[in-house]
Amino acid sequence: MRTKHTLSTILLATVLTISLAQAESPRSKIQQSYGQGIERIDLIADQAEYNWGSGADANWATFRGNVVIRCNGNELHAEEIRFNSKTHDAEAKGRVVLLGANGEMWTGNEITVDMTNPEFPSVQASDMLIYYAPYRLEVGKGGVRQGSYYAEDVIFTTCTNAPGHRHYEFHARDAVVVPDDDLTAHGAVPYLFGVPFFYWPYFWKDLHNHYGFRFEPGYRSRWGVYLLTTYKMRIWRYDDQNWGDSRTSLDLRSKRGLALGEKINWYDTDVGEGWFSVYGLSDDYDEKKLLRDGIEDTDRYRVRLNHSLDLTDSDRLLIQGIYLSDKMVLRDFFEDEYDVMPQPENYISLTHTADTWSWGLEADVRLNDFYNQVERLPEAWLSINQREIGGTGLFYESDHSASYLRRLFDEKAYSDADEREYDAGRLDTEHTLSYPLKIAGFLSLVPSVSWRGTFYSKTRETVEQDEVTISSLTNAYGTVYSYPVTNVVSYTQEGDADFRNVLRFGIDLSFKAYGMWTAPDGTPWRHVVEPYAEYVYIPEPNLVPEDLYQFDSVDEIDFTHKVRIGARNRWQCKVAEVAPGGAIRYNRVREFLYVNTYGDIRIEPEDDEETLALLGVESVYRPTDWLRAKADLAYDPEESEISRITSLLELDSDEFRVTGEYIYRVDANSLLMGEIAWKATTKWEFAVFGRYDFEASLAEKVGGYIQMNFDCISLRLIGSVYPGYTRSDGIREEDDYRISFSLWENHFPPANIDKTHY
Repeated sequence: MRTKHTLSTILLATVLTISLAQAESPRSKIQQSYGQGIERIDLIADQAEYNWGSGADANWATFRGNVVIRCNGNELHAEEIRFNSKTHDAEAKGRVVLLGANGEMWTGNEITVDMTNPEFPSVQASDMLIYYAPYRLEVGKGGVRQGSYYAEDVIFTTCTNAPGHRHYEFHARDAVVVPDDDLTAHGAVPYLFGVPFFYWPYFWKDLHNHYGFRFEPGYRSRWGVYLLTTYKMRIWRYDDQNWGDSRTSLDLRSKRGLALGEKINWYDTDVGEGWFSVYGLSDDYDEKKLLRDGIEDTDRYRVRLNHSLDLTDSDRLLIQGIYLSDKMVLRDFFEDEYDVMPQPENYISLTHTADTWSWGLEADVRLNDFYNQVERLPEAWLSINQREIGGTGLFYESDHSASYLRRLFDEKAYSDADEREYDAGRLDTEHTLSYPLKIAGFLSLVPSVSWRGTFYSKTRETVEQDEVTISSLTNAYGTVYSYPVTNVVSYTQEGDADFRNVLRFGIDLSFKAYGMWTAPDGTPWRHVVEPYAEYVYIPEPNLVPEDLYQFDSVDEIDFTHKVRIGARNRWQCKVAEVAPGGAIRYNRVREFLYVNTYGDIRIEPEDDEETLALLGVESVYRPTDWLRAKADLAYDPEESEISRITSLLELDSDEFRVTGEYIYRVDANSLLMGEIAWKATTKWEFAVFGRYDFEASLAEKVGGYIQMNFDCISLRLIGSVYPGYTRSDGIREEDDYRISFSLWENHFPPANIDKTHY
């Protein structure tokens, strides 16, 4: 007993000594460590009281004054922390801040936590504010159980404003947050600008994706007043590489009626990724207006399947199928899709890619009989990449294909569509030899020769036949004379199988010259000039295009004898970057300007052809990371006119986003499209956009939007007009006015929110 009494006296004296020392020297810090490795705990405090006794208080110490505990990426701050050096439990009080290794943060009055586990398997807290990106939770009482956050009397939001000033938030009776997964709440009431507007007995939210309701109200002249409603729901999610979700649509348009849709998306490392969608409505629009567009049935729909699967690192499967009720359903209800793909493509494609060769199998099928299309039922191909034959310096490459092709015609546009239809089997093989040479150390010379053999199961024959008709002539006395007239009539008919031989001779000649200098600001510059000539000679094949059924470019091969002469210019600079320590380094190369000028010369022009076939220029201007301009121009000397212009301007800075595109085709419509968006302040954004058709002298679209940004939500009001026009068939399309309203969480913006509106 005397020994125990003596030990207790010593321990008590030690505690008093430490406390008195801290009181006499308040600026000194206690720094201690417990454990080793990842379980090592570092502790800093102004004062400490230790208890080395036995019983319930054994291994506990109390630290006061700016206490900080760090362990395994976790960090706990408080005015007072009671800490157990054996279990590593910490009881904190007063201005508590707990920073988790996974980025979460707890602030409040009291908390109990095991500091060694980064998942916080056991936490008790009251009057806490929990931040788990991007959510903030105000908790009356809560903690962590088995790795999940639980809370009672909770408010959660993604807003950063102070309580009472948030733009939106949810109040709930209780909530559970599974880190990196989801949030579940009961008795949830959403508030928008302080006003409650709904009640969810059960509310669920994915922390990675914006699941839940989406609403888009608006007005369109062709739709009337509308409300597009989508509910996005998670079906399964094992991780970011294995998930499936659905989007259920209920769309109401006052002029078109009620539409229903369902879309299922999936992503699986074993099955692949894709989506399946069904959308339909009984269209209430004016039947006369539907009939003028060739729409005979008011039951309108779109069914679409897209899927891709990487069978191996080298093998990929692609599937796309789009089945429509009519040709205009995409234009009327899926405008973005229609702009990209006016005529749907339906195919199944399997490809294999290796280092030196690749092969594929593809089937293209027409699912909608109101389109013209070439079917491939199927087509198999094999490509041998260019490779050297031994050490000879001679390179070989080849392409091969076997296909059954069928050209189908619009059955609604042509009453004789079946009679117009034609088909043929085709075997095609092309072999190319090239011999790259370097002359005098700078001149690159690449002669090449290729042979292409194509077998057609059917050819096309032009037959001339005398056709006799009876004509009548009345003389001055009124007597009628009849006499025969013979005319030569040409028509095509199916011919026998045949084999086409095509030879191609080519020579590519080029060299590069460099000029280098340093600008006054120290930027290194380089100018690269590459003059070149590309010579091509194809003797007239034994079968010319007129002898063949036309399916694609393979069947268009004809006599060619030309040379392209040009020069590529590149102005390049090294961009200055600040390295660690403040040193300026020039490592990253930017191509400031690229210009390619060329001319095509016919060596053996026909009687009605000019020797100079084409003049062209291609250029790309990229002075900064946020500005890019492209231009492509072609001039036809034979017609003394510009045949093609394509230009693009993109500017994307912190305040402005400008996109402009001009497209000119001599045989098609010329379009000017663009958008200008201005972020005037962090709160306000404005944009205008439009598209103009020069051939029709028509503004196809003019509009803009106003966007108001808050810290956690954004609101956008979009207005546009599609001016009316007279179609080629004489039918007048009326003006289409559009107004829509969008609201979204900034942490979950809509996928197409930055989409250019032209």
